[in-house]
This record gives sequence, C-alpha cells and structure tokens, in this order.
Amino acid sequence: MLNSRKVLKIGDLKYSMSLQKFCLSFKSSFPQRDEYFKQYSNGKLKISYYCHNILDKDSISKEKSRLAAYLKEHRGEYKGILFDNPLSFQILPGEIDIPLVFDMIDWYEEMYKTELVDGTGEKNRGNLQLISSSLRELLKVIDGLVVQSPLMLDYAKSIGFDPARKNIVIPNGYDHKVFFPYEPVKINEIKNELAEKFNIDLKDKIIVVYQGKLGKWYQDLEFAVADMNNDAKIVAFIIGDGALKDRLQRLSAGNIIFTGALPLKSVPVYTNVADVCIFPVNDCSPIAISEYIGVGKPIVARKGRISWLVKDARNGCLVDDHNRWKENIFKAWENRAELSRNNRELALNLSWKSLARVYEDFLADVVHPSGEN
Repeated sequence: MLNSRKVLKIGDLKYSMSLQKFCLSFKSSFPQRDEYFKQYSNGKLKISYYCHNILDKDSISKEKSRLAAYLKEHRGEYKGILFDNPLSFQILPGEIDIPLVFDMIDWYEEMYKTELVDGTGEKNRGNLQLISSSLRELLKVIDGLVVQSPLMLDYAKSIGFDPARKNIVIPNGYDHKVFFPYEPVKINEIKNELAEKFNIDLKDKIIVVYQGKLGKWYQDLEFAVADMNNDAKIVAFIIGDGALKDRLQRLSAGNIIFTGALPLKSVPVYTNVADVCIFPVNDCSPIAISEYIGVGKPIVARKGRISWLVKDARNGCLVDDHNRWKENIFKAWENRAELSRNNRELALNLSWKSLARVYEDFLADVVHPSGEN
C-alpha cells in the first residue's frame, strides 16, 4: 500500500463522547460507520486513527498541543485528514496544508443541546456556541464533505458550505453478515424461547422492536411507549441503554420489555421476530433504520427527516402526531407483506460493504485526485 494514500481520522475514542451524555454500554453496542468502512476497505486508502479526549472549551488548548506534537512526529506521513465531530476541527494546528474531509453524520447542535445543555448552566451553553461556530467555520474550508442525506447537504449549504466543492451523500448502512432475514422456522423457535425467557405470551401478538440508544436525543420514545402501554395486542421489546432507561421502565406496563444493551450479534434475534420496528427520532439516517431494512421489516418512524429514505406506505408508516404510534403500528402490520418486500429491495444498496466502496472512492478522490502522481 502506498504511503501517499494514508489518511488520519481524528475523533473521539468512540463517536459522540464529546457531544452527548455517554453511557458505558455505548462502547460495545451499535458500532459506528468508520469501523465498517475500515473493515470493508478495498485498499485504496489506509486510514489511521487519532483519538482525543472529550472536547469542550476548557480542554481544546491542551488537546491541540497534543495533536500538534503527534503531527510533527508524523510529518509528511498523511495526505489527508478526516473527522466527524466539529469540535475536532478546533484542535487542528493552523499550519495544516493537506486536504480536510468532514463526515457530517449528525445534527450536532441539536444533539448537544438536547443531551447536555438544558438545565446544566453556562458551561455547556458555551460549548454549544463553540460547536455551532466550529461547524460553520469548517464547512467553509474543507475540501470534501460526506453527508447522510440530501437534507443534511441542504443544511450544510445554508450555513456556509460551497456546493462547488466535492461532496457526496452516503447514508448509514447495516452489517449484511449480522442483519438478514431468518427462516420462518427459526423465527418461531426464537419466539418460543423469548416467551419462556420473559414469561410472556407472544401467541397472536404484534411484536414491536426498538433498537438503539436510550439517551435524551431519543426521548420521543416515551410517546411510543405510552401509546403501546397495556395494549393486549402488542408486546414491545426495547433494546438499548442510556439515561432514559430507568424513566421509561417506570412508565411502562407489562407488555413493554427492556432487554438492556445487547451484543450486536444478539440484536437481530429480536429484529427478526419483530412484526414492526419503530424509531421515534427525527433523524435522517439512523443505523437502526438501515438494520431494520436489512432484515426486511416494516418500519414505523417519526415523520420528518427520515422521509427521504423511508417512504410512507412503501417502506413503513410515518407518524406525524406524538399520540398516533399505535395506530401506525397496526397499519404497518396490516400491510407487512408489501412493506417487507419493498425493504428487502431497498436493502440491496444499503449494506456497509457496498457503502464502504463508495466512501473510500470519494475519500481517495479528495486526497489523491485522479491523475495525480
């Protein structure tokens, strides 16, 4: 592999540690996209990783000095720098003269405000201002931009990104080796095992599954849980961990089961037994959504940013009112055959393996354009 193709990824030890209240279980569940892009690399680039400590306005100076020392030690080794957190941009030394690529994978300001600002005082409000200014500053100087959806590209343009610069839409994907449809016989066996494990009757029930974090960013899950509570036709499995877990458990009736965080290989066991999968967050490309699609499940999601990917009445049902989750779950269940068929078709282009090749080709073009020696 050519040294001229080495790129340095700068970021948190685990993505979002600087942006939201971080639960220890996040470190082992629901891996982020760069891990899969590395796994399915076709060899055009070698991406190395530099991890900074949690960033805020008080730690940036120290982390900037630490990164400067690292880059000095590795001078000339990297031909591009990649990052996915606007705060990481703040620790770049001023003399950087190699291409910069930003993988814009979240609504950073909204996430930080929801998770860390409300009721926490001036310090975190100052950090929110820093995130906002960093995002706008970096969008004006980067050489390449990756976004999760066309909506995110439009937002980037509205706050300073020049669309004449290289950009591409690459949504989150799913691991095709883990998330795939099981045979009906296996699904029935799993249902029997879960019924015994949780001492609950699953016969003739609509099984609903949510998989993801349970932080404040996901607080709309409360509306879905409240709407499903005590319905004799529904059993819901909530897979994940986070700050909201205890509150959600206190609010939930016996037909809502919390599994906690699970190893990734165990998650599709629940996804496969689901009749309907839900995601009550106004986001444009959650990993969980792609995993639902990979298994071919009908989706009920919050109407909004996800609408570019999940089409109402084609791939699932979109909820436009906080109190209409159950209504849309029933609708998705009634149309499950068609919705599942459409999602299996959509899944063909959403595996991490296929997306990784697109991602690497784009990075290679930014840091080592065609025709460059």
